[in-house]
Amino acid sequence: MQVNGKIIKGCLVLIVALLSASCAGTGGIRDPGRLSAQATRLEQRGDYPAAATLYLRLAQSSKGTNRDRYLVAAAFGLYQSGEDQRARDALRRVAGPLQGNVLSRWALLGASLALLRHEPVVAVELLGQLPIELSREDQAWAYLLRGKSSFQLGQPASGIGFLIYRENLLTNDIALDNNQQEIWNGLQQVPLQAIQDDLTVAEDPLVAGWLNLAATAKLADRNPFLFKTAIATWRRHYPGHPADGSLLLRVIEAYRIFTEYPQQVALLLPLSGRRQSAALAIREGFMAAYFQQTDVSLRPDIRIYDVDRLGPEQAHHLAIVEGADFVVGPLTRSAVAAVAKNNVSQTKMLALNFLENNVDAPDGFYQFALVPEDEARAVARRIAGQGLTRGLALVPNNDWGMRLVNAFRDEMQTQGGELLGYLAYDSGAQDFSSTIRRLLMLTDSYSRRSRLRSTLGVPLEFEPRRRQDTEFIFLAARPAQGRQIRPQLKYHYAADLPVFSTSAIFSPGAAGNRLLDGVSFTDMPWMIDPDLLHGQLSNMVHRVWPSLATRGRLFAMGFDAYRMVPMLHRGSFGDQQVAGMTGTLWLDADRRIRRDLEWAEINGGEPRLLPALKNNFSDPGMIDSSVVAEPPLPDDDQGFGN
Repeated sequence: MQVNGKIIKGCLVLIVALLSASCAGTGGIRDPGRLSAQATRLEQRGDYPAAATLYLRLAQSSKGTNRDRYLVAAAFGLYQSGEDQRARDALRRVAGPLQGNVLSRWALLGASLALLRHEPVVAVELLGQLPIELSREDQAWAYLLRGKSSFQLGQPASGIGFLIYRENLLTNDIALDNNQQEIWNGLQQVPLQAIQDDLTVAEDPLVAGWLNLAATAKLADRNPFLFKTAIATWRRHYPGHPADGSLLLRVIEAYRIFTEYPQQVALLLPLSGRRQSAALAIREGFMAAYFQQTDVSLRPDIRIYDVDRLGPEQAHHLAIVEGADFVVGPLTRSAVAAVAKNNVSQTKMLALNFLENNVDAPDGFYQFALVPEDEARAVARRIAGQGLTRGLALVPNNDWGMRLVNAFRDEMQTQGGELLGYLAYDSGAQDFSSTIRRLLMLTDSYSRRSRLRSTLGVPLEFEPRRRQDTEFIFLAARPAQGRQIRPQLKYHYAADLPVFSTSAIFSPGAAGNRLLDGVSFTDMPWMIDPDLLHGQLSNMVHRVWPSLATRGRLFAMGFDAYRMVPMLHRGSFGDQQVAGMTGTLWLDADRRIRRDLEWAEINGGEPRLLPALKNNFSDPGMIDSSVVAEPPLPDDDQGFGN
């Protein structure tokens, strides 16, 4: 029998139409229920990437409530896979309104992602959307997030409280141990002052014990040799505290690497030449750290070599021949370069200056310096972090000033800002008015007045107007110059402009420091951070070595150099950060020790510590909760002075 071609064509059209109708709303997915069950099984097995892929397919083929449910499930899989941005994208596509488990999962995921971006306020708002009825698992997750939010908000007692309550929802020892680690990790994020403030009012002994332990550890960060004694004191005050278990053992083990020294350490310094005073300050800081090590059995044998008398290469060679397991020094840049060039030993060393940027360091050769250019770059980052983008600079007319302004300008450009201009002043002058007037374009204003007065032939009421396109002034100056320039800036109509500087501008206890009031500057903790430990050590130093008062930063450098020996000798510095007297220390890819410094504003002639600027993590693509209910020495010394 012959079949008419038109009939066949019509049947095919009907079949296609029926198939299209059967797949309507599923985007070609014949059995969404089966695919959803498969995604659920993958999620239960821990194959989150595969589960997220299926959920996204289902969401693309669904509408309304089902689409939202699949998007939230996909976001959970992406979050568990570490694909945070894709998880945010999925949550951003959720239309709502949400209910029940989908709402709780949406809020918990959103808060988790917000905390990854250090947005605790957003996290708290999202957690406020949680329904009353939650599963035990989601309750535990919610308390974890509330605790983390509190820590990020600088509320440690509250964070501890949430996580202590969370323990009631945990069912095994591993989970309980992890919860204690979460408390400890959270406390590491909180400044010492906030911990001490909460400790003064803490009534719950469990909370007080956690706070006291965190304060003890933070105080010991800069001097780990006191940690053992401090922990014994803590145990006497808080017997049976839950932290006194596996967590405390891990903390003690982490501090152990700071105190295990090689048997013999050599210190190479120029002790008899014109760098003697700088070398003595470093030596005394080095030895002060040595004597802080109360466990005498752990102290290394220290041998000190005079580079001025022996020469850098001979001093280094003699140290190795006499059995040094680690070498610290030399100090000047030329001596460091000489030792690096002729270093044939496998003994690791920490040079107290930087090699030139185009010189590769030998293996096991670490470098540590107090570099003025690094401070200038830090100033630029601070300014940019405060939202200021255009400014001027005043620097001394010498090599130090040029190095600072070049580093500052480059970093400002990197940060998206601009140095509109700079002028160099004569550091030996007493009156800087002419330079300041030219910098602020007041000279042009005075010239206009003179022309008008000459033209009109009558006296004019006149108030000069400085340039209006600048938002700040970067001032590179020693204390004496700074105390003269700051008042003259105010006199010349720049009192409203914030002034930023490096550590060189401030000398503790100097007469006339009140003239610097309002200047913000960056410096090491030894100089401006008033924590108990370094305050006690500083008082001791000024009592025993009063001559070191003007070399305090180099004393701190020596202290930190001794502290870093165990980590560098063992190769365990890694990517960790060390709270040093000279700053937060870290090791870069070129084996140079870098420093993150602190900030202070001079008030009443004294430095007032400023809070660190938080990174700006805001992103329009993030979940929108509103949708839902000391001066440097010249020449060779650049790099180890301030």
